[in-house]
Amino acid sequence: MTRVYWVLYFIVHTSTSIAQIANLSALDSLVPASDKTLVFLGEQHTSAANPIITYELIKHLNRTRALTEFFIEFGPSEAYLYNLYLKTGEERLLKGTLYGGVFNEWKTFWKKLYEFNTGLPSDRKLEIIGVDFDKPQTFAFALNELVKGYDFPPGSLDSLHLVTQTESFSALRNNRFPSGEDKKFMISAQDVLKGLIKKYPIAFKDEDLAYFEAIIRNSVQGFGGDREHGLYQNINRHIAKSPNTIFFMLTGQGHANYAAKNIAHLLKSNPIINMVSGLIIYHNSEISHQGFDRIKISRGLENKPWKKYKEQLGESAVTEHTLIDLALIPQLLRYADYIIVSKDQKLLSF
Repeated sequence: MTRVYWVLYFIVHTSTSIAQIANLSALDSLVPASDKTLVFLGEQHTSAANPIITYELIKHLNRTRALTEFFIEFGPSEAYLYNLYLKTGEERLLKGTLYGGVFNEWKTFWKKLYEFNTGLPSDRKLEIIGVDFDKPQTFAFALNELVKGYDFPPGSLDSLHLVTQTESFSALRNNRFPSGEDKKFMISAQDVLKGLIKKYPIAFKDEDLAYFEAIIRNSVQGFGGDREHGLYQNINRHIAKSPNTIFFMLTGQGHANYAAKNIAHLLKSNPIINMVSGLIIYHNSEISHQGFDRIKISRGLENKPWKKYKEQLGESAVTEHTLIDLALIPQLLRYADYIIVSKDQKLLSF
């Protein structure tokens, strides 16, 4: 009976540990064991492939390089809710987030990440860091959770919380990109939080103080303008103060491409940070650049700059998701260090 049990245990645990990305170990040669290394992954936001790939990369880097810090292209408030979810597993927290609160595949991602994180030792637990603009409605949801942890929140925090419960605040729609009114509200919230930290420096939990600090020092207010530099400043500031040596970021594909003057380009120019940037190339897969009302089929390997090397890349893409080290094709290193070719993928569902 004991022998049967161990055979079954081996089968179950071996099958569940099989990576869904072929050639994933090739990433190891790109990621040094020391120094400050940031691994980027550039995605197209509507593909269902992204949560699968992101989960596998985080799990792999956690196990092989002790990764604990995961940057997201959202603000500190969304990150606060994800971190609270990873600690508690309370699914209602995901309702205040975009990816975890809307899309089925991302809900599954966060559930799997919670289960993975629960089994990790304390020094391997994951932390989510939001480096983009905050949205008032997401901030309000996070603040509502935060004040529950205090019997008597300091007056200005309580007042700010009450503001988020008013009808006038509800009129601030949670738009895709912050409006002028959204920006004004977040600036006023920053001012309140600055006063709180100054007046009540020991009144808050460490994680809540870190959250307030992230909001106060956030260099990104909206979508346009100097957003790339703001993202760079937020990321660089966090890496500079962190004792860790390995970081991961999920971001839009354009941000992760070395060819343009975007975040990846700026970070690669930073001598303190070792950049390892990758892109997902969706081949014969459903994507959309206009929301979810218009499905397009991406023939990624037929697009520049991949077209010239599509036979070589196609031969290397042996499964649904295959990681390819672009050192094999040095001419492509000006775009990224690696690509993941994802074939026959669907759109996210909700």
